[in-house]
Amino acid sequence: MDVCNAFLYGKIDSDVYMSLLQDFNLKTNEVCKLKKTLYGLKGSPKGWNNRFHGVMIEQGFIRSEYDYCLYVRTTKLGKIFILLYVDNLLLAGTDKQEVLEVKSVLNRCFKMKDFGNVKHFLGIVIEQKLEEGEIILNQSKSLERIITKYNMDNCKAVSTPMEVNFKHETLKREKSESEELEHRCRQLIGTLMYVMLCTRPDLCNSISILSRYQSCASEDLWRALKRVLRYIKGTINLSLIFKRNSIIEDCIVGYVDSAGDNLDRRSTAGYIFKVLDCLISWSSKKQPTVALSSAEAEYAAMSIAASEACWLRFLFKDFMVKKEFVCVKLYEDNQSAIRVSKNPEFHKRLKHVDIKYHFIREKIKENIIDVTYISTNDQIADILTKPLGKSKFNKLRELMGLF
Repeated sequence: MDVCNAFLYGKIDSDVYMSLLQDFNLKTNEVCKLKKTLYGLKGSPKGWNNRFHGVMIEQGFIRSEYDYCLYVRTTKLGKIFILLYVDNLLLAGTDKQEVLEVKSVLNRCFKMKDFGNVKHFLGIVIEQKLEEGEIILNQSKSLERIITKYNMDNCKAVSTPMEVNFKHETLKREKSESEELEHRCRQLIGTLMYVMLCTRPDLCNSISILSRYQSCASEDLWRALKRVLRYIKGTINLSLIFKRNSIIEDCIVGYVDSAGDNLDRRSTAGYIFKVLDCLISWSSKKQPTVALSSAEAEYAAMSIAASEACWLRFLFKDFMVKKEFVCVKLYEDNQSAIRVSKNPEFHKRLKHVDIKYHFIREKIKENIIDVTYISTNDQIADILTKPLGKSKFNKLRELMGLF
């Protein structure tokens, strides 16, 4: 559903005056005082959000403390969820009649557009196969437009977004002399970053690396970005698939890894999380400090992943799912890092580590997180931290949950 002219529903909390068009035939010194918010005012987005929140509270919904865009209501008939993104709404419920009643309330309070069963949301194509018990998410339509926009319709597809031996350290570090080239690179990186955040974690590492060179754009950077487009051309229909009959585990499953940068020696930390064998969260980010060993880098990455895991546990409680995700199982391929995380004794080589990275120890002690060893060959998070060859990249991409 979509709210028409959403920003006009907010109450204004200060005196704002504006002049009118000449067609109103007012005196030259007359102005009008606003009673409601208008598009263009700084307080309009908050005013609209407050108005919508008030309606939701009146209808018995509870707003999630861990994601203010999520509203949940539980009744005898079942549960209903509302996801709000500015003026776009996504409704889901266990009882169809109750969903229709909520729609009726929204139509009374706001002027709405009802698009029926969801097929597109924020550029994401959503396909529901109810008989097979599957929901499929992809951004094929958006990616087709991107390919066409950059004249890559007839390009030759490649099997990976970045060459396995790509030396990004050789890219120029000086300020770009071409504003047009810099703008083009920034625009494409921003576009691909949104796709990567929504449904394409396989682009994480390449976009993370190339985005570091936006201010010093060069033809080499542009060629590297075009290679990403060539990869997308050959994998445009890759989708996240959520299955009703997935293998159910009693935990949130995460994979953590890190890899170094030859230029500044700072490691890139990557993690993914799966629930009910479905991919729900991922990240690839350079660490803020230099690690003195691979164990230290992995230890820091585990703490970063642990904070995400805790947030996911809280969020699932707000969803009021029957299953209690008591344990978060993290898979790590560095045995030294695992021993350090489970052993609180003093370690000479880690005495300099910032106290915030000891967060993982606390969560292990509380039995919230269980760190388990996994072979490097099966470490899915590898795909988020370094360029890989075709065979390993395709293997990990499939294990990650992209088909």
